[in-house]
Amino acid sequence: MSNDIILKVDSLSKEEKKWKVSEVIHDRIYTFLSTLPLITYLREESMRDRHWKELRIEVKEDFEESSAEFNLEKVYSLNLLSH
Repeated sequence: MSNDIILKVDSLSKEEKKWKVSEVIHDRIYTFLSTLPLITYLREESMRDRHWKELRIEVKEDFEESSAEFNLEKVYSLNLLSH
Protein backbone atom coordinates (compact mmCIF):
# COMPACT_ATOMS: atom_id res chain seq x y z
CA MET A 1 0.00 0.00 0.00
CA SER A 2 2.71 2.51 0.91
CA ASN A 3 4.63 1.51 -2.20
CA ASP A 4 1.55 2.31 -4.31
CA ILE A 5 1.31 5.74 -2.73
CA ILE A 6 5.01 6.43 -3.24
CA LEU A 7 4.67 5.48 -6.92
CA LYS A 8 1.78 7.91 -7.27
CA VAL A 9 3.69 10.69 -5.52
CA ASP A 10 6.76 10.00 -7.65
CA SER A 11 4.67 10.13 -10.82
CA LEU A 12 3.35 13.63 -10.12
CA SER A 13 4.22 16.37 -12.54
CA LYS A 14 7.07 18.75 -11.77
CA GLU A 15 4.59 21.42 -10.83
CA GLU A 16 2.65 19.10 -8.50
CA LYS A 17 5.89 17.95 -6.84
CA LYS A 18 6.53 21.55 -5.82
CA TRP A 19 3.37 21.57 -3.72
CA LYS A 20 4.06 21.44 -0.01
CA VAL A 21 1.53 18.65 0.50
CA SER A 22 3.31 16.36 -1.98
CA GLU A 23 6.65 17.05 -0.25
CA VAL A 24 5.18 16.23 3.16
CA ILE A 25 3.52 13.04 1.92
CA HIS A 26 6.71 11.98 0.18
CA ASP A 27 8.84 12.58 3.28
CA ARG A 28 6.43 10.82 5.62
CA ILE A 29 6.14 7.76 3.41
CA TYR A 30 9.91 7.44 3.06
CA THR A 31 10.30 7.85 6.81
CA PHE A 32 7.71 5.14 7.35
CA LEU A 33 9.35 2.80 4.84
CA SER A 34 12.75 3.32 6.43
CA THR A 35 11.24 2.57 9.85
CA LEU A 36 9.75 -0.80 8.84
CA PRO A 37 13.01 -2.76 9.28
CA LEU A 38 13.40 -1.24 12.75
CA ILE A 39 9.87 -2.35 13.68
CA THR A 40 10.72 -5.85 12.50
CA TYR A 41 13.88 -5.91 14.62
CA LEU A 42 12.07 -4.63 17.69
CA ARG A 43 9.46 -7.37 17.40
CA GLU A 44 11.94 -10.23 17.15
CA GLU A 45 11.96 -12.77 19.94
CA SER A 46 15.71 -12.28 20.28
CA MET A 47 15.09 -8.85 21.85
CA ARG A 48 15.84 -9.48 25.50
CA ASP A 49 15.20 -7.35 28.56
CA ARG A 50 18.84 -6.27 28.54
CA HIS A 51 18.44 -4.95 24.97
CA TRP A 52 15.39 -2.92 25.95
CA LYS A 53 17.25 -1.60 28.98
CA GLU A 54 20.19 -0.52 26.79
CA LEU A 55 17.78 1.15 24.40
CA ARG A 56 16.12 3.06 27.25
CA ILE A 57 19.55 4.26 28.38
CA GLU A 58 20.49 5.25 24.83
CA VAL A 59 17.34 7.33 24.27
CA LYS A 60 17.40 8.65 27.85
CA GLU A 61 13.72 7.99 28.33
CA ASP A 62 11.75 5.31 30.10
CA PHE A 63 9.08 3.44 28.15
CA GLU A 64 7.29 0.14 28.43
CA GLU A 65 7.71 -1.83 25.22
CA SER A 66 4.83 -4.19 26.03
CA SER A 67 2.25 -1.46 26.69
CA ALA A 68 -0.42 -0.31 24.27
CA GLU A 69 1.22 3.14 24.30
CA PHE A 70 4.35 1.74 22.68
CA ASN A 71 3.24 2.23 19.10
CA LEU A 72 4.54 3.72 15.88
CA GLU A 73 4.00 7.24 17.18
CA LYS A 74 6.11 6.43 20.24
CA VAL A 75 8.86 4.94 18.05
CA TYR A 76 8.92 8.25 16.14
CA SER A 77 8.82 10.42 19.27
CA LEU A 78 11.73 8.46 20.79
CA ASN A 79 13.57 8.89 17.49
CA LEU A 80 14.53 5.21 17.61
CA LEU A 81 15.48 5.22 13.95
CA SER A 82 18.55 7.30 14.75
CA HIS A 83 19.66 4.91 17.49
